Amino acid sequence: MERSTVIVTGAFGFIGSNVVKNIVHKDGKVIVVYSNDDLKNWGYLNGLPVEDIIYYKDLDMKIMKNITTLIHLGAISSTTCQDHEALIENNFKYSMKLAKLCNDSHTKFIYASSAATYGHNADNTPESTFPLYPLNLYGQTKLWVDQALLGKKNMWGLRYFNVYGPNENHKDAQSSVISKFTKEISETGSAKLFMNPKIEYDWGTEYRDFVHVEDVAEITAWFALNPNILNKQNNIYNIGTGISTTFKDVAKLVFDKIGKEPKIEWIEIPPDIALQYQNRTCANISKLKNICNINIRPSHIGIPQYVEYLMKNVS
Repeated sequence: MERSTVIVTGAFGFIGSNVVKNIVHKDGKVIVVYSNDDLKNWGYLNGLPVEDIIYYKDLDMKIMKNITTLIHLGAISSTTCQDHEALIENNFKYSMKLAKLCNDSHTKFIYASSAATYGHNADNTPESTFPLYPLNLYGQTKLWVDQALLGKKNMWGLRYFNVYGPNENHKDAQSSVISKFTKEISETGSAKLFMNPKIEYDWGTEYRDFVHVEDVAEITAWFALNPNILNKQNNIYNIGTGISTTFKDVAKLVFDKIGKEPKIEWIEIPPDIALQYQNRTCANISKLKNICNINIRPSHIGIPQYVEYLMKNVS
């Protein structure tokens, strides 16, 4: 059987590098696409073979020959980005350009959507729910792509929930809370959690659906390499565990793994974050389970695994 050739945009990023690794380990061939200063993260692909490395503006019909799938993960991923023109250009217009390229070349298109599309309605909400009201332009650009491609054949939007795991070192403020807690607890013995004086319920009881990036990569690769979903109309799938964990419980899992007694430092939530803060997210993965039989590790297993990884691999 001929090996599949897959193009991955954002291949030097967090999710993208893990997807490349997964596909290569399945004996797939990968063409990686980069933009701007992505190459500073070259170490994420250290030791992995690639077929070619292409600048994102150079993707055209000539390159699409014999390509099985284009996985589009490159985007501005910051939910607090205030450069609205850049968000529109990178997250919407470029995504639509690639969708047209795939449509014209009869190539499967897998693209990253986001739980941010749900806004405050992100708790066990099925993918078919419309209208939605994102809390920031990042989420809105992702939703616009979802809406524009709905009904198109061989185009699949994956709504990633709160992804954590290896290769997020470069994300700084946008890195997972697990990474932040591990660093804070290791250095200071305490973890910083948001408090909001305007909220009456217990602080730290906000929750998220935390999903390990290796499981996200496995699912993404499954969509990319599975020939049985060809010629189906566009579908959007929630990618999470279907189980949520409070920030207090995440902190406890990190404290337990590091071997320190829990100590919380409460800090007031910044106003710019409070305006677009999702208090609760939980992926409704009923639709995913109906077509994809991949085991997704729950947070009480995945989070300690990642903390152990961080303690061994991050200085």
